[in-house]
Amino acid sequence: MSVEGDTNRGRRATGRPVSRSILIDRPAHEVAQQFGDVDHHERTDLHTGTRFHVLEQDDDFCEYEQHSRVGLIKIRQQFHLDRSDRFHQVNTVTGGKLEGGTLVFDIVESGSGSAEVTATLTPPGTFLIRLAGPILRRAIDRSLAAALEEDRADLESGRYAAG
Repeated sequence: MSVEGDTNRGRRATGRPVSRSILIDRPAHEVAQQFGDVDHHERTDLHTGTRFHVLEQDDDFCEYEQHSRVGLIKIRQQFHLDRSDRFHQVNTVTGGKLEGGTLVFDIVESGSGSAEVTATLTPPGTFLIRLAGPILRRAIDRSLAAALEEDRADLESGRYAAG
């Protein structure tokens, strides 16, 4: 899977991408709605060790702040979520240490009312990111896997009801 180089202030997401996929036993439209519903993520503290705060939004975008951890590192980031295509949602980091990075969710119908979600995180191509590459990639992979599992549990349990 390829992630196009979204830019922010001249910085590109050019680091090595990390991708994870999960099958969720819910219809793709419901999965896409939940992945783009940052209000829900903020209200329910859905992801362990991660807090969300919506700054501004409309139907096609959401500006939000996220506080989280990757390993022992505390990270405060600001994001622009482009959800104009509900099945290809692009989160661009607009502020913080990983500014210019992207997190893309691709959601496809997988038959029998299930959906497959592929999350691809592409960090910015900074020297520090390249230097910490292998360690950071493992931490990102674990974080992506855990977050996708939390989303799956939220959806399959019925805690998230599509509006």
